Amino acid sequence: MPEWNRPKTESFEAFKQIRDLDSSTLENEFKRAPIDVLKRVTQMESNAKEYLAKFDLENGLIFYSRAMDIGLGFLRRAKMRKPEGQRTNSENDIYKRIEKIVMDCLCDSEKLTSELKKLYVQSTVITDSNGAATSISFINLQGKNYELISPRSIVKSLKESGELKYLLIDIREPSGEQVRYEPNENALAILNLPKSSFPTTGLTLKTCISVLPSQDKHKLHRISEFEMVIVMGRETDDDRESLNAIATALVVYNYTAKIQRFCIMDGGFNAWKKFYPPYVSGVKQRPSCVDNDDLSSLIRDFRKKASISEAPLYPDIFTPSKPPRDSPNPPAPAYNSPGDSPLIPSTSPLPPASSTIPPLPTLTDVQPYPSIGGSISSGPSLPNSSSSTALSSILYPTTIAPPSIGNQNASLPSLPPVPRVPNVPGRELKPLSQVPRPVTEGTAVAFIPSINRSDKPSMREMMTPQQRNGLIEMFKLVQANTSSASTRGGTRPGFTGLHNNGNTCFMNATLQALFHTNVVRRLFTQENFPAACNVSNKMGTNGVMVAAVSALFDLMWGGQFRALRITRFISLFSSEVNSTLADGHQHDAHEFQTFLLDALHEDTNVGLRKGFEQNYKGGANIAAEGADFERKNKGFADSPIQTVFYLQTISELTCEACGETSATFEESSCLSLELPSSPSTFLSDSMGKHFSEVRLSGGECWNCPRCRGARPSRRNTRLWRLPPVMVIHLKRFAYRGGGYVKNEIDVSFPLERLDLRPYFHPSSPHRSSTLPYQLYSVTNHTGSLSSGHYTSITSIDGSWMKCDDECLSSFDPRNISPSGSYILFYKNVN
Repeated sequence: MPEWNRPKTESFEAFKQIRDLDSSTLENEFKRAPIDVLKRVTQMESNAKEYLAKFDLENGLIFYSRAMDIGLGFLRRAKMRKPEGQRTNSENDIYKRIEKIVMDCLCDSEKLTSELKKLYVQSTVITDSNGAATSISFINLQGKNYELISPRSIVKSLKESGELKYLLIDIREPSGEQVRYEPNENALAILNLPKSSFPTTGLTLKTCISVLPSQDKHKLHRISEFEMVIVMGRETDDDRESLNAIATALVVYNYTAKIQRFCIMDGGFNAWKKFYPPYVSGVKQRPSCVDNDDLSSLIRDFRKKASISEAPLYPDIFTPSKPPRDSPNPPAPAYNSPGDSPLIPSTSPLPPASSTIPPLPTLTDVQPYPSIGGSISSGPSLPNSSSSTALSSILYPTTIAPPSIGNQNASLPSLPPVPRVPNVPGRELKPLSQVPRPVTEGTAVAFIPSINRSDKPSMREMMTPQQRNGLIEMFKLVQANTSSASTRGGTRPGFTGLHNNGNTCFMNATLQALFHTNVVRRLFTQENFPAACNVSNKMGTNGVMVAAVSALFDLMWGGQFRALRITRFISLFSSEVNSTLADGHQHDAHEFQTFLLDALHEDTNVGLRKGFEQNYKGGANIAAEGADFERKNKGFADSPIQTVFYLQTISELTCEACGETSATFEESSCLSLELPSSPSTFLSDSMGKHFSEVRLSGGECWNCPRCRGARPSRRNTRLWRLPPVMVIHLKRFAYRGGGYVKNEIDVSFPLERLDLRPYFHPSSPHRSSTLPYQLYSVTNHTGSLSSGHYTSITSIDGSWMKCDDECLSSFDPRNISPSGSYILFYKNVN
């Protein structure tokens, strides 16, 4: 049986009072025309199944019950008013459809009502191994109750079931001891998230992800897959402020992944050590490489000579350089993505029996809703980063104005060194000084991706000759290893496939899109990549992944191979970034893309990780606050990957009680969009829903600093700034019941002239200069996540090709599958 959400009403009797419609409301429903009643009950059945797919049993049964009450009452009165023999064929068809919906709702409702009754008992008591009832303990943190769980309960449940997977988040400061469940380390995953690495106010799930080393981020991205998430401090009472911050981030301000069950360890680490001293060990170091070859030895020597530790670094990034402005209760963070706000328990008060039923679509819009196995979103998202004015030559090119024609002395932004495109006969690049530049007044100018560090020493200058040579040697070894395993043969530069190394099509499709993102091609060359690397950033791979990706770029655009076999790159990704995604099984292409881009971002990140809290109010001051955010965010992160791919959004909260406001800016490497459960939709429809106003109530109420309590509020999320490459992720996969389900809705999207200006915040200074986007690549998926296949439909130097692992073939982009399109890659038309 599914793991239903805990009921929010006190008892089954209280639930029935909310569930049942009053007589006057029912009488009004019975007076409707037959076709309108059919629309009504069809929509209610759809709503019921949608809530059940989200494990919301109470709401599901409420809509089932109301569909039955309206349908049965209408049929009884219709039979008396107009017997079956007097009806037209069309009327008989409508009545039969209403009757079928009523019977389906009745059948499902009878089975689920008994489950709900059991939940009311389980919500107040739990049983021990002998079946004896015992009360649940809670801890109250600033007005909210969170369940406490003892170390004994954790170990006992893991021993009794070999299938459970728990995530233990350790918020203690680094020490020589940590939890290690030796009977089955896979059953209890450990995530070290020291409390000094995150702020105690304004914390969201994305912020938590952003402060983690690259190799640990996947645990929070996949947080919905764990049956239980447990937060552990040193002592329960000693860490109340930090426990509240992390609990609020994971439970309240978690917009992307559903947590099945959240608990706080009773007694903290000290209690665990007291009861289970054998399950405490020293900190386990991650391996630096999987393969024992020359490259592995080179990486070990490189880190040893550079005095680079393989232990993750958790800097105290949220120690402000200046004391924050006085705020007795700083605003809580705004939501990142709208999503669907449940109508009833856990997020809003249950509606009264007489509440108005939501408006319905026309009959032509009413489509059969999928079974309870419908799609629920839980995609990962890339951690926060920031934009850099030092990288203005490639970031947001539409915002860069050219010099005036009349001003002959106007200076252009500094130009990068001329890069090398290897082995491309007849296509040598001119020096950039010789490339003509448009200077027509009012026209935007796009520049080649480069790193303009006129205000700081370049990484080439900061890097020792030994470190630079080490990176070049890594590049050459990956290149040589890949070359020896690949299929040679002359071909046009860029028209090279990727061999499938056993369920690696999700990697191949993602890499093809990256290889043909022209704005980053000049970064990943042998000449240019060392200058971009920050080998001292312990949050990344010390330049290893940048060297490996650069080697693949060189081979892809060399024109000497029909297909590359990237086995060594995969093993490096496994040891340096995420071993789970390189285990030989099929995985999510979007998840792989997220971790790869994050690793490349951290490897080239020269930001000082200088943290700050967002105490922004929005409203009339939002433009100045946006500029302040961008300035401070540069001190946290600054990389060419960020400048090419990261977009910025702004979310504003408004308290409905007093009008108090709060604003929060966020960055991500893609825009993830929810998809409806209908046969077809347009990309613009999903965009409109994503950026529509959402009311927060019930468990989602904002803790208003002026009211000093939780209050219903309205949230508006809009675009603030867009990058030159816009990645749009269609959330087709959702984790539920131990596996993933897929939404195969047809999504129509433009090939050219994608205009995102309607979704900008009206006060954004970047809106007017933003130009439309055109599609250049699509990651396509067929089948299920565990047994499906990924391909890439990509424009290569103006020719659209289908990249199906090692096979490339011409393709008409008008034939891209609307039900298989998964990740859309758009580039600025400039």
